[in-house]
Amino acid sequence: MNNFFNFDGPFFRILNRISDLIVLNVLWLICCIPIVTAGASTTAMFYVGMKMVKGDEGYVSKYFFKSFRENFRQSTIIWLIMLVIGALVAFDLYVSFFVEIRLGGILMNDILLPVSCLAAVVYLMILMYVFPLQSKFVNKIKYTFKNAALLSIRHLPYTILFIAGIAFCLFLFIRIFALIPVGLLVGWGALAYAYSFLYTKIFSLYIKEEKENEDEDEQAALSETPQASVEAQQIWPLPEGSRNAARQHENDANGEDGQNTEDGQNTDDGQNTDDG
Repeated sequence: MNNFFNFDGPFFRILNRISDLIVLNVLWLICCIPIVTAGASTTAMFYVGMKMVKGDEGYVSKYFFKSFRENFRQSTIIWLIMLVIGALVAFDLYVSFFVEIRLGGILMNDILLPVSCLAAVVYLMILMYVFPLQSKFVNKIKYTFKNAALLSIRHLPYTILFIAGIAFCLFLFIRIFALIPVGLLVGWGALAYAYSFLYTKIFSLYIKEEKENEDEDEQAALSETPQASVEAQQIWPLPEGSRNAARQHENDANGEDGQNTEDGQNTDDGQNTDDG
C-alpha cells in the first residue's frame, strides 16, 4: 500500500497523467480560438496523445508546439478544405430538412436528403483519420485525404466507434450542463488520448508492413535477384511511409548512412521528418 503513494507509484503517475491531459486540452482549446489554426492544433493534440501512448515522457507543451509548427501549413490547408466541405454538407442537410424544393411537381427533398446524409457520413469518416494521419505520417495532402478515406473503410468498426464516442460526449455536454466545465478542462484531451491507443494500433500495422517491404527490397538487391522496387508511395493504403521511414529515405538519398536526422528537421522538399 505504501508503494501506491510513492512518487513513482501508481497514484502519482495517474495524477501526472491527468495534469498532462489538462495541459493538452487547454493548449488545444487556446490554439483553436483563431479558428483557422484549429487544424494544426488538432494535429498537435493527436501527436502528443500518441507520444503518451508510446510512453515518451516529456513536456506536453514542448511536444505540442513542436508538432504545431512543423505541421502548420499542411494541417491548415486540410482544415480549411474540411471546413468548406463541412459547411456545404451542413447547408445541404439544412435545405433537405427545412426547405421544400419542387422541380416539375417532383419533391426534390426525397432525393436530396439521402444524398446529403451519405455525404455527411463520408465527411465524418474522413474527419476521424485525416488529422491523426497528418500527425503521424509524411505525405502530400491529396494522399492524406485518400488514406483517411481508405482507412475509414478498412477499419470501419473503429471508425464507427470514433464517431459514436464524439457524438456521445457532445450529447452529455448538451444534456448535462454541469459537465461542460469538465469538457473544457480535460474532456477533449482525454478523448484524444483514449483514441490515440486505437490510432497507434491501426498505424502500427502499416509501419510494420512498410518495414517488411523495405527488408525484402534490401535482400533482393544483395542477392541480385530481379525484383520490382517497392517504393513507400506504393504501399496500400498508405502511399507514403511513416516519419521514420521518410527520414531514412532522405538519409539514404543524401548518402548520409549511419547518421540520424535531427528530430523534427525538415527535408529538402519541405516535408517534416519527425518520428511521430
